Amino acid sequence: MVASKAEGTRQRRNKASTRAVLHAVEDPEIPPLPEARHWLGDGPSTPGEVLDWSQPVKEWWRTIWSSPMSSEFHESDIPQLYLAAFYLHQVSNQWLKMTERLAAAKQHEAMVKNFGLNPMSRRSLQWEIEKAEDAQARGTQRKERTAEKERARTKPHAPDPREAEPEDDDNPWAGARKKAETA
Repeated sequence: MVASKAEGTRQRRNKASTRAVLHAVEDPEIPPLPEARHWLGDGPSTPGEVLDWSQPVKEWWRTIWSSPMSSEFHESDIPQLYLAAFYLHQVSNQWLKMTERLAAAKQHEAMVKNFGLNPMSRRSLQWEIEKAEDAQARGTQRKERTAEKERARTKPHAPDPREAEPEDDDNPWAGARKKAETA
């Protein structure tokens, strides 16, 4: 019979280091987008017009930082997310040639994939987003535990049955014991 290897010497554990269950973000801290002029060039040619990020970029930025995946972002990821915002801006720029917009779309898609912002990348990272039912069940369990602790804390203690005097009327064997004692 072949002896099995020790647990620490196995080569493959089938456990991903990135596996996580992502929870909904309450009151997210959304970092500001950088100034558009630093990323988009010198600015518009029309005097008085202000260079700014496109509306889809602003919405995307709010969405990603409000998503459960934002809990996995690190401060060092922010410049790469700026780059993804730049590519999305290029995609929505109607003044660019379609080939340039398609190239920017491919780059944006690659960037989004790096941060687990689409279903397939979350699957490869083994990230699961907590389902609403799971979150509700977790909240219900927490409330039940809290209520149970509160009941246990405020519940009057019952008298110790070992200290109570035995009543002969309740014990069917008491009569036999008395007979045995008198005999």
